[in-house]
Amino acid sequence: FTTVSGKLYAFGYHYPAAGTALIKSLSSSAARVERVTLLGANAMPLSFKQTADALVVAMPPAPPIPEMPYTLRIEGTQGLGLS
Repeated sequence: FTTVSGKLYAFGYHYPAAGTALIKSLSSSAARVERVTLLGANAMPLSFKQTADALVVAMPPAPPIPEMPYTLRIEGTQGLGLS
């Protein structure tokens, strides 16, 4: 994770084969997420939900760049570790 200009960025090193990315530290009791975007040449907003266990992000079937890490830009109002 890193933060820049009021946004949280999460890096994944292995694209999730199951079609969802889980971030346990952003569960519904820990943060309020309002928007998740997959970055790349064609940045795209993603569907997500927060459960009591994790932020669950629906990922596209194929990574933007095969065999490379991916980045999620996560925006919200509280609990994202932003000052």
